[in-house]
Amino acid sequence: MVGVYSQRALVNSKKNSKTDIFLSLRAAYINIHGDFPRKGCEKTDLNNGVLERYWLNAYNEWYVTNIICPEHNLWDEFFKPAIMGALERDEYKEKLESMMAKKICFGDSEHKKKFLRSIGIKNS
Repeated sequence: MVGVYSQRALVNSKKNSKTDIFLSLRAAYINIHGDFPRKGCEKTDLNNGVLERYWLNAYNEWYVTNIICPEHNLWDEFFKPAIMGALERDEYKEKLESMMAKKICFGDSEHKKKFLRSIGIKNS
């Protein structure tokens, strides 16, 4: 009986941990979501830094889900598909390319390369 209880407690603890990580990352995203450009917006509407904040947040999502807590598989399950959708929009892709050209920090260079490769950005 004790073994069954311990196993159930472990399973529940892992689910709670995954939930906490997911909600924490989503809260950071939601904090910038209201400032996102909408489809059809003018490029001049993008000067408020929201796309830079988006990409820095996307890196944080990658780092947490791939380096700190890869066992939860949140990257492939949720975050990567969402980010891949952003790359379909020119203004998002252009901002990421601009940040790379300016060498905006995405952590150490090896992690930066892994992040960029994970979203299909080559020669980084």
